[in-house]
Amino acid sequence: MTLIAVYIGAGTHIKPINTKINGEYIKTMLCFDSLPNTQFPSLGHINSDDSQIDFLRNLRNNTRNLGFIESLPLVFNNIKGQEIRYFTNTPFPSGITEKLRQEISKANTLIIAGYHPHKDILSMMKKPINIICMNNTYYGLNESDEDSIVSKLYQDMSDIYIFKIVYYYTDNDFKEFESIAALEEFNKQIT
Repeated sequence: MTLIAVYIGAGTHIKPINTKINGEYIKTMLCFDSLPNTQFPSLGHINSDDSQIDFLRNLRNNTRNLGFIESLPLVFNNIKGQEIRYFTNTPFPSGITEKLRQEISKANTLIIAGYHPHKDILSMMKKPINIICMNNTYYGLNESDEDSIVSKLYQDMSDIYIFKIVYYYTDNDFKEFESIAALEEFNKQIT
């Protein structure tokens, strides 16, 4: 199975491209973020020109440091045949166009790290869905955020088919879980 991942709220964090499921690396990682324009689209805050330039510079430096070359604007490739496609100034779900929905519909892997995207992402993706979770993120239930992906994963998931939940608790060490609740229990024990 070719792994095509969606990472909403990626910022300049591109390390998840080096994660594996069943011994296979992610082939294509689709990154979405409301940055560099704004980190908080619902508040209408626009970042300064300097911080927008810094964001793009840091993104390009991070990809270069992992051996990627920018082949098109915000499309990065490496010699292993992996690709990172970055969609900036695209808040989720309000900024998702029909064209972007078509891109997301090819994805079978969701990366949840730092930010819990809206649960609508699940209905846009190809089933079964792999979920990759990264360290330094809270995966517990937050009742004030009932529309988030994590809240959805705690509820009845009869409308979703989750293939595998993989948690990277260091850059190289991972563990597989049957549920997000079991992952959060493990997370509490190691932190």
